[in-house]
Amino acid sequence: MNNPGPSTVNHVVITVAADTATFSDASRPECAVDPADAKRMVCNVKRMKAGSPTFSVVLRFNAPSSGSAVVSTPSVSVDAKSQGNPGNNGTGTTTGDPVTTQLVSSAGSSLVTPT
Repeated sequence: MNNPGPSTVNHVVITVAADTATFSDASRPECAVDPADAKRMVCNVKRMKAGSPTFSVVLRFNAPSSGSAVVSTPSVSVDAKSQGNPGNNGTGTTTGDPVTTQLVSSAGSSLVTPT
């Protein structure tokens, strides 16, 4: 994620929700497993200045014991500097395209077959 605009963004919440995997950890301290749902990783970015470098993170998860793929869906919520209109408080949320990760065995490159 980056902020190419002319204004500072004060609060960004990045969420990645997996269908069957549970998240383990992330490469950035701003990110943590959602304590209410282990299938969700939440990153809280407190402030992103205009033109700031890209925020990127590596998320690690524990694969399910069965199945051949995990589908993860990202979303981003941005709090505006102003309060916006009644009902949204200036917050905008966007959901990204789901990402499918094929599962492979630790013994090689063969797919784990569903049971």
